[in-house]
Formats: sequence, structure tokens, C-alpha cells
Amino acid sequence: MRKWFTWCLLTAVAFVGSGCSDDDDGGQVKLAFSKRTAVFGAGGGAVSINVDAAGAWSAAQPEAGWLEVEYDATSMRLHAEANPSPEVRQAEVVVTTGDYTATIDVAQEPAEPVTLDVKGPESYVFDSEGGEILLSVASNAAWTASVDQTWCVLSTDPERGLATLTVAEPNTGDKTLTATLTVEAGTEVNGAKQTFSLSQQMRGENPYFRIPGTFSITADHWMLRGVDQGAGTRGSCVIEEDLYNQYFNLSALTFDGQGEPMRMEALALNLPYNREECYVSIPLGQLLATFEEKDMMVYLVAINVKNSTFTTGSGAVTGVVSDDFRTITLHGLPEEYQTLGLISRKISDTSQVGMFGDIYYPSGEGIVLAREAASASPASLPVAFSSVQRGDVVRLRAHTTGRINRIEQFN
Repeated sequence: MRKWFTWCLLTAVAFVGSGCSDDDDGGQVKLAFSKRTAVFGAGGGAVSINVDAAGAWSAAQPEAGWLEVEYDATSMRLHAEANPSPEVRQAEVVVTTGDYTATIDVAQEPAEPVTLDVKGPESYVFDSEGGEILLSVASNAAWTASVDQTWCVLSTDPERGLATLTVAEPNTGDKTLTATLTVEAGTEVNGAKQTFSLSQQMRGENPYFRIPGTFSITADHWMLRGVDQGAGTRGSCVIEEDLYNQYFNLSALTFDGQGEPMRMEALALNLPYNREECYVSIPLGQLLATFEEKDMMVYLVAINVKNSTFTTGSGAVTGVVSDDFRTITLHGLPEEYQTLGLISRKISDTSQVGMFGDIYYPSGEGIVLAREAASASPASLPVAFSSVQRGDVVRLRAHTTGRINRIEQFN
């Protein structure tokens, strides 16, 4: 390709000034040159041209600042600087003898155009708590990068083609922070530039911090002793922050009962959080609380209230957070176990399983956690247990005839 380009340049300048000698009307040769054209590569260099003149002659310095000429009685030497531009440069050298002039046509190949490729989107959004973004930069020329704000720190490694943006501080203010990243390569006459918009969201915009709160539990169906009691709100829970962007804690789980509600005051159940799709997972079969004095452990499971069986086979129930963060809708209960409920096992003999018989349990695909207005946490309730043997299943009843000891938190 380069040879073809040079041939085109030679053809162009040769067409402008063809022939190697000049004469007057009488046919006497005034000036003769070994070449009437000179083509330089982009890197510059020198070209020598022999001159045969009938008398004394001189060569004028070209108007183009990038080309110089020096000469003696029989030759001249052209010197060209490197061409920094991606455009062809042209000039001419004027040679004079007496009142006669002739020209040497000069051209120079262009520099290779500078390329710049920064991998990534046109904008980057940082988490409210900060973070780091690594960019890959490829260019055929030296490059630099800069950020116009101090909340975002930039470091570069041109040898490895890397630029790192770091935000170390959380944005606890009342507005989104913005900045511009500029990456440039080459020079003003032959260069390339890319700009990127940077921003850091406010903590108040961060989904992780918008999810926690106190929620009422509503359902299209509430089951009591295997009988559908209809739709309504018959429970509550609290979702709290835990390991940032990875887990929440589910606490203070409460189900209404025929007497007073049953409340797991010291419950702390880890809920894995999927930040990309904004949902939480509520694991089934996890230990909620331990009642040492009652020789009992309580678990959250999926129940078939009609035949008094339960399962943890689905692993977890998915809680999808609404766009306005006001509700969390539960999905994924096993087909034959459409009720979310509690069971107990004896600490001394885990093969003995009990079910609570006087507590309302939410059932079906319409189980929703609905955010409540901010309020003080309700006081813990005095709860006691009694049991009724029905076949192979022990049904427990939660009531308020006495206060239990502190519920131990599950780690």
C-alpha cells in the first residue's frame, strides 16, 4: 500500500513538472536537473539533485517551513522534516540562473493517522459507596488521560494500556456527582480524543439502601388449620442491612394467631441479594430461633397444610422488589407446598417435628411484603407453647399465658 501511494505521488509531481532541462527560445539549455521531482517519506530525510547550468545559479529557500535547501556549484540537497500530519505536504524549490527560473516539485507522504480505542460504554456510573473501574486503552501513539473532578481518582499505565478510575468515598450528599474523563493520543495535527461521562449515585438512590424497612405480610389466601381464611394482612417482618450488596437480614418475623401474634423477636435470617436483577432470596429450611427451655428449634419451610407435610426442596423463595421499592412479591413455592410457615424440631431429638396449629400462614403466589410507614419497633410479645398430638404430627399452639426466655439468635 505504501509503495502504491508513493508511485501516485511521483506521478502527480512528475505531471506538474515533466522533463529534466529548460531552454530558451533559441534552444540553448539554461538549466538541467538529474530529477525534477522529489518525494519524501513521512519520516523526512534528504534528497540530492545534480544541477547543470549555463552560468551561475541559485536556489531559493522554499516557503514551506518543513523543507530546506542547500547547494553548491553542481548540486543541491533538499532536507525535509518529519511530517506529523495525516495529510500529504507539497512544496517547490525555485532555481534561478540569470533571468531564467525553473522549479523542482516536492511532495511528502502523510504520517500514519493516530488511532485510539478505549474499550467501554460512553458513560460510567459508580455505586454510591464507591468502587473501581478498569479501562483498556489501545493507540498507535502516546496517550494521556485526565479527569476534571477530584471525587474520582485516575491512575494510568500506558505501557500496559490501562487506566483505572477509583472512587474511595461514599456519596452521602443530596445530589449525583458528575465528572468527565478525557483520553487523548498523538498531537494537535494528528491526534484522537475520546471523552466519557462519569457519575456517582447518591446513597438515597442506591437500591440496597432503599430496600430495608418494616413490611406487612399480605396474601390472597391465609390458611388456618388447613382452611382458607381469605385475603388480608396477617403478619409482618423487618428487613435490615447486613453485608453490603450481598445480604440482608430478615428479623422480627410475626404471624397472627387466634390469640396474640407469634413473633420471632430475635430472628436474624440472612437473605442473599441479587443486585443486578434486584431481588432477595428467602432460604427455606433455615433455623429461625432456638427455645432452650422448651427444647425446641423453629424453622421456616414450605408447608402443605392439608396433609400436614412440609418441604425445603425448592431451596429458596424469590422476593422480587418493585420499581418503587414499596413491595416485595414472593415467587417459587413448590407446587404442592404453596404455604409459607413454621415447623419445630426438638433439640434433644430432631426427628420429632411439630407444626403450629393456631397461626395464620400465607399461601399461594400472591404473597407480598408491603412496606409500612416508619414507626417504632413493637415490643416483644410474651409467648408460650402447648402441643396436641394428632397422628404422627405434633401441632403446637402459641399463646400468651407466660413469657419465654430470650430467643437465641441463629448465627
